[in-house]
Amino acid sequence: MTAERARRGLQDIRTLAGRPSGPGQQQRLFMRLCTLEIERARQAEGKRVAAQRAQVAAERLDKLDTEITEILEQIGQRRGVSGAVEPKPQGAGMVHRYGPGAARQRNNAS
Repeated sequence: MTAERARRGLQDIRTLAGRPSGPGQQQRLFMRLCTLEIERARQAEGKRVAAQRAQVAAERLDKLDTEITEILEQIGQRRGVSGAVEPKPQGAGMVHRYGPGAARQRNNAS
């Protein structure tokens, strides 16, 4: 004498997901705001660190250029030239055995 009940499935479960109004929506907006502010702080820190690294790299490049100039001047003084260095001769450059222009280079060499 029991009446048959209709079977319920997953589609019959009621949830609050997808409802645009209410206090849950405000909480979601505040959470989104917080995550955006945290990401902004991380990006700002990353930008600061990158700028600092770029400054260190630029200082090192300046030191290298100074040292190269000093060495070139020393070489020039040993050769008897006043600070000048002889230009490099213009050659064929680097020759590759393989690649798109290799056959042409082999034909020109023979």
